[in-house]
Amino acid sequence: VIEQKNQILKEMITRDPMTSLLNHDNAFRALQDEINRAKRIGYPVSVIMADIDDFKAVNDRFGYQIGDQVIVGVAGIIVGTCRRTDIVCRYGGDEYMLILPDTFMKEAMLLADRIIKRVEGTELINGIRVTLSAGVSEFDGEPPKELIFKADRQLHRAKHSGKNRACFPG
Repeated sequence: VIEQKNQILKEMITRDPMTSLLNHDNAFRALQDEINRAKRIGYPVSVIMADIDDFKAVNDRFGYQIGDQVIVGVAGIIVGTCRRTDIVCRYGGDEYMLILPDTFMKEAMLLADRIIKRVEGTELINGIRVTLSAGVSEFDGEPPKELIFKADRQLHRAKHSGKNRACFPG
């Protein structure tokens, strides 16, 4: 019984209660672990930062409860599109971070594009449709925060160049 309760408590502090994805703090830990593994084994790691476009308008028009359901729905699409080895996190609000072990930037871009198309093509709660923008980066020896920052910079570039797209450095 104590073992079960400890497992429940562990899940409560590591997972986002709404989406069941890893929460912000544990996203950093997972990324650091993956970077350490990549250095040891010698494989690539990429990161995708993704954000629901114009999400504030969803909350303003339909209310926060529907907005929460949209966040959960998009999380489900992302998880359903990724591999089992990929780590999907709720970075905060309507932003997600995907940690992609053994994945080069080109493959990460293909995944980001596939996720964006699936989100765009899916009718969520009450017929609501949303789009997603994403930024992609590949580990090149930098600390985890810098890797995230590189992907986030590309996310902002995607937002400023029309939304509903993914961008990568270069």
